[in-house]
Amino acid sequence: EYFKNHNYYGKNNPQWKGGISYEPYSPEWTPQLRNIIKERDNYLCRDPLCRQSIQTYKLMVHHIDYDKKNSNVNNLITLCPNCHSKSSHNREYHKKLYKQLLQMVQHKED
Repeated sequence: EYFKNHNYYGKNNPQWKGGISYEPYSPEWTPQLRNIIKERDNYLCRDPLCRQSIQTYKLMVHHIDYDKKNSNVNNLITLCPNCHSKSSHNREYHKKLYKQLLQMVQHKED
């Protein structure tokens, strides 16, 4: 009832970031790139706190720095829809966490 009586759209939403969701993605942001990232991440949600035990969900590729124009492979990570949604909150925490995870993966590959 509380949310029905309050306007939480646009600038009134506590998660408002100045309209950045309307910015275009980089030209490199292609289905092929997203598939490369999912393959690199073994088609798994890479969030260590993920509670999805069965891989039946549609995986998403997330921009770690929240910049849709930065489609560098070192800025992209595979998440399930639930973890992708959670990453919108406490952005600095998730940015640090996902950067550390990718660094661990890169060290294993070296």
